[in-house]
Amino acid sequence: MYILIMKILVAEDDKDIAKAYQKILSAKGHEIICTYDGFECLDIYKKGVAEKNSNYLPPFDLVIIDYSMPEMTGATLAKEIKSLNSKQRIIFATAHPDDLIDSIVPTSMEIEILSKPFDYSSLMNILERQIA
Repeated sequence: MYILIMKILVAEDDKDIAKAYQKILSAKGHEIICTYDGFECLDIYKKGVAEKNSNYLPPFDLVIIDYSMPEMTGATLAKEIKSLNSKQRIIFATAHPDDLIDSIVPTSMEIEILSKPFDYSSLMNILERQIA
């Protein structure tokens, strides 16, 4: 079986959940960068864009964004990232999927949702959806 190693950027203000992402995903061999707010995530994303120097390929295989973060919401962060690279795959992690859908639908942004609380298999299923 072929295993795809992914470069994943995470924006999660709850440090325990961020540690869970780090532990679960790095155990599978993925390269994980965890950030704790939208501004930090966007800064790292912009640096990735500059290093990649490509308008076509996103700098990360996946960006996981907590929908409810202080200062910069997940929706705002996703819009900023999509403006830098419209092909970037983004998964929203949220305990309130209806609120997320209401804020994203008017933008017609393609989204994937991981409902909190989630378990290991739910996380891996959504990650591997792209691989299959």
